[in-house]
Amino acid sequence: MPVAARECLKLVDDPNGGMLRVAAALGRDPVIAPLVLRRARSALLGTHTPVKTMEQAVARLGSRQLRSILLDICTRRLFESKNPAIRRATRGLWEHSLAVAILSRAIARRRRDVDPEAAYLAGLLHDVGKPVAASLLLEVERTLATNHEWLSKDAWVDFIEECHREVGVALARSWELQDDVVFAIACSQRYSVDGPGSISSVVCFANALAKSQGIYTGAFDTDAVQGLIRDGLGLFKIEQEQLDTLFTELRDGNADYAAGSS
Repeated sequence: MPVAARECLKLVDDPNGGMLRVAAALGRDPVIAPLVLRRARSALLGTHTPVKTMEQAVARLGSRQLRSILLDICTRRLFESKNPAIRRATRGLWEHSLAVAILSRAIARRRRDVDPEAAYLAGLLHDVGKPVAASLLLEVERTLATNHEWLSKDAWVDFIEECHREVGVALARSWELQDDVVFAIACSQRYSVDGPGSISSVVCFANALAKSQGIYTGAFDTDAVQGLIRDGLGLFKIEQEQLDTLFTELRDGNADYAAGSS
């Protein structure tokens, strides 16, 4: 995690941290600072006052939204690579992760026992081990300095599928994220025994919904996904009309993200 982001997250989580200190720390990072300003300018918070300084941006966003944005920015950077092949593969993976995050937050907002921002973060990170593992494999391949094929494409994909959850959990722990987010990354492929009040269950349902909309890179078992959706509709007590609303929120959320990142 970038030093400025780590410092800001600690200040945001500290009740005595002070938002002026947060703004100062952000201002020292030439990459993160303009991204936060852009998000603050696109935030629809019932005011038309222009955001010109980092202090104004931090004040407009507030600690909760700022925390989500910082983690969002840090996560997005993990899906970027200088290698063209990985960059092409992870573009679709990022779109899927963002869709799962938006849906997870929308589902969590319909409940009182799930933190929507924590659900968003868990959805965003549920597949983060994939680009990290891909980058690590690329580094190993470079150190071998061989002209022969080291791993076939199928073996490459199989390896990443096998280990990505452990890699994602290790990353989340190194970022000192809360336990329920870490658990959701480890177990989001199935519903939790804790039921609909678990972030892991929320992400599992959101993941299946995103796949059903074709927002996914790679093959998946359609019957298994439909089974997860049926179970999720019953678990969260969601009717067809509410499901249509969730998909509308997904489209709107993608549009808002694109506006804030452009």
